[in-house]
Amino acid sequence: MKSRLRTSSDLRRVLEQFPRRGEVAILAHMRPDGDAIGSMLGLAAAVEEAGLRAVRLCPDPVPEVYRFLPGADLVRSRLPARLPKVAVALDCDATHRLAKFEQALPRFKTLIDIDHHSGQQPFGTAAWIDPGASSVGEMVYVVLKRLQIPIGPEAATCLYTAIVTDTGRFCYQNTTAKSLRVAAELVEAGADPAHVAVHVYEAKPLGAVRLVGRALRNLKVENAGRFVSSRLTLSDFGAAGASPEDTEGIIDHLRAIKGAEVAVLLSEQRDGKVRVSLRSRGRLNVAAVAGMFGGGGHLYAAGCILDGPLSTAYRRLMRAVRAAAASA
Repeated sequence: MKSRLRTSSDLRRVLEQFPRRGEVAILAHMRPDGDAIGSMLGLAAAVEEAGLRAVRLCPDPVPEVYRFLPGADLVRSRLPARLPKVAVALDCDATHRLAKFEQALPRFKTLIDIDHHSGQQPFGTAAWIDPGASSVGEMVYVVLKRLQIPIGPEAATCLYTAIVTDTGRFCYQNTTAKSLRVAAELVEAGADPAHVAVHVYEAKPLGAVRLVGRALRNLKVENAGRFVSSRLTLSDFGAAGASPEDTEGIIDHLRAIKGAEVAVLLSEQRDGKVRVSLRSRGRLNVAAVAGMFGGGGHLYAAGCILDGPLSTAYRRLMRAVRAAAASA
């Protein structure tokens, strides 16, 4: 009960500080996923329809797969010379996830933090953190409804994309009756599920499909099938003709293996770092594992960045996974 009351009061504070006129900066985290991009673009589209001006900010470019979303071409990777007084940070479990924008946060008079990561450290002048929400897209929908800001077809498409991607097409354990109801209302508001599905799941570049093959070729299974993992080297990316963003969705192929409780994908980066994605069926909290290496996420999905080389990163990570599983 206390948790629900606190969540309610936090939401009320966010609503009180949300701008009613003027300009607002909306920030998404580095290496944005569908929830971060969809939530940012959905909120921006809705508030602009309500008469506000929105500055869409993300440290990294919008991934190709999400460039079909309305407003994707308006996203900036540099701060404007004159910052709005109000900013809303979405899907950021820590300020460092805003990368080069982090140092500018104190310059905003009002900073609103909306997120659903477990273990998140709230920041800003108002923060609403709800680990029970399927996605930040679902939370943005609630904010807009409470503010009585209409959700048009463009905003609905973006928010639906946020929810459908963070729930794994409504297959992950974070799918709830509420998330399904919100998705249905977004469809009624103009989102087209088939249109979103084609762009997000059925329009993969050839290189991305080839990269799936490389990942499956490198598949490793241990602990009687409980742990499945794969590593992608720079050579794998080159041979497939793929880019780093083409790894999105590969982890789900590993997670789909019968009996697998934890799935791990490590991808070698050009700067010598190793990007890690983790998925769990619930017995192991992968957010806690990622947190050991400065990362974060959710109980069922998390990620982090490790120092290379790839072989060393793999040994460190799997050692942590085994230890966490043994104590679970």
